[in-house]
Amino acid sequence: FARWCGTPAAADHPAPLFALLRDTEPAPDDALPATGVPLEWERMLSAPFIVSPTYGTRCSTVVTIDRDGNVRFVERGFDAAGNATGEIAYRFTVSAANASRRR
Repeated sequence: FARWCGTPAAADHPAPLFALLRDTEPAPDDALPATGVPLEWERMLSAPFIVSPTYGTRCSTVVTIDRDGNVRFVERGFDAAGNATGEIAYRFTVSAANASRRR
């Protein structure tokens, strides 16, 4: 992640961030919380990307902003099997004047 952030064109290339979000590896059992759901659910819910017919990740969103205020918003949708179903992307620019008014 740190290497990706340090590249000048990182905001135009969200694929590495989507790869991080697509991680289906569950946490080890000794790192799981005790939230009251069955152990199998704790395992499934510990992964950043959850694949299940009844519950799971249905979209992932990456928002980047560069030093010039150029924002890129990209969202990918997924079905219950974890297959991509589509992607939307928006680009816009924010200025320092707009940012200071929102504080």
